[in-house]
Amino acid sequence: MRLRDIVIVIVGLCCLVVIFAGPSFRRKLRSRTDMRREREWIWLKARELVEAGPPSAELQYGANTGRWVQQGYLLFSNGWAGYQIHTSHACDRMGNMALLRTDDGILYLSKLHYCGGIADWMASPRDDLPRPANAVEFLSVRGRYQEWNRLSPDGRVACIIRSPDEKRNRVTIWIGRADGPHLTTFLDEQYQVPRFAVAWSTYWLSNERVNVEFYNYNGRDVLSVFEPDENPPSNHIATLAFHLDHKSGRFTDKE
Repeated sequence: MRLRDIVIVIVGLCCLVVIFAGPSFRRKLRSRTDMRREREWIWLKARELVEAGPPSAELQYGANTGRWVQQGYLLFSNGWAGYQIHTSHACDRMGNMALLRTDDGILYLSKLHYCGGIADWMASPRDDLPRPANAVEFLSVRGRYQEWNRLSPDGRVACIIRSPDEKRNRVTIWIGRADGPHLTTFLDEQYQVPRFAVAWSTYWLSNERVNVEFYNYNGRDVLSVFEPDENPPSNHIATLAFHLDHKSGRFTDKE
């Protein structure tokens, strides 16, 4: 049997496995594929944000006249941040993602839906908050409800979470490292969470430790219920802690 015939047989067998393995297997396979494409998008846009550099003088002038939210940039009084957005309206099986890179090179990721632009979910659309002084003020005031999570402690190692599977209430957590376009996986697992765990925060304790906290606002839309100067009560759901196992070279949630 020639090599070409062997390849055809192997591909055919793989197709039969996918067809007869059942919907659960096919759903899991699609989820893994979608997650891989999402993290490839994130790192591609991260490289593009680095290459784009600071905003032009023209954009800076626009910010001085009050337009501090510009296409691709947020222009603060003392600093700036570049951003990229992807929404599920693209119909490419990838979810909602927004990537933010501050002027000191720190990357933040949000998984909210920004179909109306980066100003969506800014606190609060009911008033006109002043232009932030810097990225720290933006994240703590204007962008406080946008669920920005630090993507990476060093620009290479990262934790990326895919939104809950509506049917099985699971989230996919990926931890890995980017070396240019090449991604190395340290952890790629699914975890069961309650149906209403709709938000999360990631906390990098070091390059080798990261905690993920899941929570919600008791099923309410935080922007429609709370005033911008309030601290909305959150309902803590669960905390997952991951660390690098030096023996295996992978991240784990096991002590």
